Parts: sequence; C-alpha cells; structure tokens
Amino acid sequence: MHIFRNVLSLGLLSCAFSAVAYAETYRVVVPKPGFKYRNDLGQQLTQTEVREQLPDGSWNIHSTISIYDGDEKIAEYTSPNMTIDSPEGFSDTGVVGTRYFYRLNGNTWEYNTIRGFLYANGVFQEDIYRVNGQSGTSQAHAVNNRNQAVGIYSNWSVHYDNGATTSIGFLMPGLSNAFGINNHGEVTGWLIEEGLWSAFHYTPASSSSPAKAVKLGYLDPTHPYT
Repeated sequence: MHIFRNVLSLGLLSCAFSAVAYAETYRVVVPKPGFKYRNDLGQQLTQTEVREQLPDGSWNIHSTISIYDGDEKIAEYTSPNMTIDSPEGFSDTGVVGTRYFYRLNGNTWEYNTIRGFLYANGVFQEDIYRVNGQSGTSQAHAVNNRNQAVGIYSNWSVHYDNGATTSIGFLMPGLSNAFGINNHGEVTGWLIEEGLWSAFHYTPASSSSPAKAVKLGYLDPTHPYT
C-alpha cells in the first residue's frame, strides 16, 4: 500500500498535498480517535486522545498508541501530559509521527512546539531530526522496515538513520518535504522552487556512489493538494 494524505503545518507554512510514491509504509495525518491501520504483517495500530479540563482548571491532554497482532496487544505507550502523539507512518518494525507540545493560553490549550518521533523496539525517541546537532520544528512522515525515517525539519526534507540526520533539502533549491521511503532507503517527496511544485526522488549515498536527488517534474499548480 502506498497511501499519502494531507500535509503539514510548520510555523507560518500551511498547505495540503497528496502523492502516490515509492513508499512501503502507511501514513495518516491528524487521525481521529479510534482510527486503525495495518502494516504488512497485518498488525494494527490505534491511537486515542484525551483532551479534558479538570475541576481545578488544569488540563489533561495526552494520547495513547497501541499496536495489536490479532487480538493480542503487543505494544503500547502513552505520551506525557500536555503532549499529543500523532502517528503518520507504520512499518513492520516501527512507528513515526509528530509529537505536539501544548500549553495553556487563558482557558484554552494550543500547541507551540512540534517534533518528529520514532517508536521502535519498545523505545520511544523524541525529536529524532537534528541538523548540526540543533533541535528544531520537525515532523516524521514515513518509516521503512530498517527504521529509517523521513520528514521535514524547518523548511527542508530530512532522512533519519540510526541516530544520524541527513538534510536532503540541501541538495535542492527551495522548500522541500519527504513523504515516502522504501526498504532500499529511496525517498520521495515534493519541493517548491520559485512558486512551482515538483516531485523529487532521493537515493542515499552508498559505498559506490554519492547521495543524489532528482527532480521528477512539475506538478499541476491548479490541483487541490488535499
């Protein structure tokens, strides 16, 4: 299954886009409570959210992600209070998504920080994308069976592999975002160059060749990317 929907809200950027790409993961953005989807092993992932104001005026805001193999729950974690974890990618080995950090603003809550996460082998890794050792606004969109993850950091696409972040966007001009990765580590996404949208394909460096990003052609600017 190669399914991609909806996009992104990063700082001042807000847009929507969908594409069919070379991914071997499933991705869901801003899931509703109780949604379910499966990986290639047939395991199901579910997410539920709690957002409630307590009698003392404080807020209880958290999410729980559970993974089932048939009727057996094989993994589960709950986010800390004042955070919501929104899963976006689910492979046979891991889950990626975005953690939203909320704060109170009067009598309402709002999020002011977002960070890409990876949950694999029973370990939750928050803020996986770091460029030059620096944390920043990020989202994780897809993960393969090697727990390599792709997404966006600030305004450019990034690739995560075993603790190391590669800035795919440095190979291309303009704003870019990565949404798909297969088990060979090949990445697909989109970029905006001088107001024009195009798709791209990225191949990571190997022992015989350097990393390479190729623009695949411009997309229809009249298409409603939702």
